[in-house]
This record gives sequence, structure tokens and C-alpha cells, in this order.
Amino acid sequence: MLRRCTVTSFHKDANTYIQTRDEDQYFFVHHELVSAISPALAEKMQERVLHVTCGDRHQRGYRQVVKMVDENDDPVGLSILFQLIHWKFHELSDRLSVDQLFAVARVVDKYDCVFMISPYAERWLINGLHWHIAMNKSANEYDKILVLAWIFGDGRAFAKALPKVVSSCTLDSEGVLIDYNGKPWKNQPIPIELIDIIKDARYIRARKMVATFNEPCRVLLDGSEKLKYCRSGDATAEIKEQCLHLQLGSLMSGLNAVGMMPFPMEDKYLGSFGEMVKKLETVKVARYKLPGTLPHTDSHINCGFKHREAIKAVKQEPVYLTRSLFATLRRHGEESMAYRKESFAEVKVKHSNRKDDIPECVTQMPEDSTLFIEKWVEEVEFEEE
Repeated sequence: MLRRCTVTSFHKDANTYIQTRDEDQYFFVHHELVSAISPALAEKMQERVLHVTCGDRHQRGYRQVVKMVDENDDPVGLSILFQLIHWKFHELSDRLSVDQLFAVARVVDKYDCVFMISPYAERWLINGLHWHIAMNKSANEYDKILVLAWIFGDGRAFAKALPKVVSSCTLDSEGVLIDYNGKPWKNQPIPIELIDIIKDARYIRARKMVATFNEPCRVLLDGSEKLKYCRSGDATAEIKEQCLHLQLGSLMSGLNAVGMMPFPMEDKYLGSFGEMVKKLETVKVARYKLPGTLPHTDSHINCGFKHREAIKAVKQEPVYLTRSLFATLRRHGEESMAYRKESFAEVKVKHSNRKDDIPECVTQMPEDSTLFIEKWVEEVEFEEE
């Protein structure tokens, strides 16, 4: 079967085709160079599943083909990895997009060669990725930032993304943690322990929101301790009752307007904590106020249950890592050369007293001006072995 496809060559002595998920895109690589990077790549390069008859402008003949078509074999990530393997640093951009970094992260994690990005750690992560974060990216990109920050060991990016992911993740009907795109987090290349931390942090925040709103509703409805929500010292019993009725009526009306009445229990709520907060922040609780009273003379100024302050406090709560996860994240950063002591100071760790630091290393990468990258279109005939 003949098919025209685009072939990208990474070396003048390339001898192996890489079949990507894109049926019209192939990579032409140096088999020995790629195999030498890691045992995982060496094993993959032995899977010569196809032979092809090529009619390119160099020579005709048979070439071996290796399939890289799995979910984590992103063609963009593979292309960048092959440029790094073949020392084509001058062909690479100084700043990659979040999608490109995510694609590279998944590929180098799968083939155990995170160290390959070390020449670009400063530009791609310390400068580039932090620039993307500063531009207030969407929840979808924070999911990707968390994954790539974990793989590359970027402490600052990880610390910024983790609370965002806790806020945006949801649960499916079986209680499985779901990312922004509706896919299970367990399919991402991050530890189950980290996924459990995200799930637990989401649950704790939801539970605190339930307590913030359910408790006042219960107290105001059944009359137990309801006077604690009217703090006026000079109001009569009748005015205090009016103040409490205003609070209860406005609270129930506001919750009903945003679809939170009856208020869902934390173990039944499947939506994101971020969406819950957005709805609850619009709820306004009224209180008694004498007409024409100035704020500094209003004895009811402190009435209510301070729900806005409670929401703000819960939103600002940090998410803590275990010491083992912190150590693994740091090891990833040392491997990719993205580790910076000051950036890891932003990662919250429970009961951690680690103060040691590891000096940064300097790597020397070989240069070869005889290598090249080019593209051409050719006809390829495939034969299944």
C-alpha cells in the first residue's frame, strides 16, 4: 500500500523510521543514538515491527520501522526529544507552550530520560513555565502544569498548580477523581499517593463549606443557640428576632438561587470545590439595620455568621505533601536540573525539617555541526512482518 507522508530526519546517517500516532507523520532517527539514551528506549527500538520500501531522495531500499503510537507517545513530545537526542539544540525554541512541555514530560517520563531536558531547564521551566503561570492560565492548563512540574521537579510551578487542581477536580459516580477534561487522574503519570492527597484536600474543603452553611441553617431553623448570630447589645428581643429572621430568609433564598438548597453533604458532592465557592460567594446574608444609621453607630454591624471570611480562609489553606513525595519531587528536579532551593521553599510539607541543599551541577553537551534536520515527502510501501 502506497501512501504519501511527511518524514522528518534528525541525522544524516538516520536508519530507523518512527511511526507516530499521526498516520501521515514519520520520524527518521539514528537507531544507535536513540537506543543509547535509556534502557526503555533501547528496548523500544528493538521492536522492529515493520519494514518499508522507501523512495526518498537519498537512496532506495528497506528500512526498519518502530511504532510509537501509545497514549503517552505524543508526536510533539517525541519530536522535541529526538531533537535533544541528536543534539539539535539550535533548532529548539527558548520558550515552549504548556501543551508542548506537557507532551515532552509524558514522553521523557515514559522512556526514563528526564535528564535530556537539562540543557533547557532554565529557559523552558524556570523562565518559560513560570511566565505561563503568571499569565493566569485556565484550570485545564493547571492540570497539565501539575503533571509536568511533578515529572521535571519544578517546585514553584508544582506549588502554584496543586491548589488549583484541588479546586478544579471533580468525582465521577464511583468516587474516582476526575481532571478538568473528565478523565481519571489515575491515568496521569503521577503517584497514587499524590492523587489521594488531592482527593482528601478537596473533601476537607467541601466539608468545611458544609459546616459553614449547614450549621447556621440548622441553628436558625430549630432555635438552638440562635441568638449567637445576632450580636447587638442594645436590641430588644423583638428586634433580635427580626434580625435572625432576615438572616435565615436571605440565607435560604440565596442558597436556593444557586442550586445549593438543600446543601449537599461533602461525601455526596461530585462537583468541583471551585464551582461550589463561586456559587457560595454570590450568597448575600441580610441582617437588621435601622434606617439612617451610620456604620459606626450600627449595633448590628457584626451580626451574621461571617460566611465570606470562612470561604476566604478555606480557599487560602495550603495543600501539604508528605516527606516522601517532597523527596521524590526534589529528586526529579535534580535530574532535570530544574531544582532551585528557593522554589522548593514554596512547597508545603507536613512535619518536614529538611534544610540541606545539593549543589547544582554543570553538564557539557557535545556539539556536532555535521548533523541536520530536514523534511521531505516520499512514498512508502509497508510490509507487515
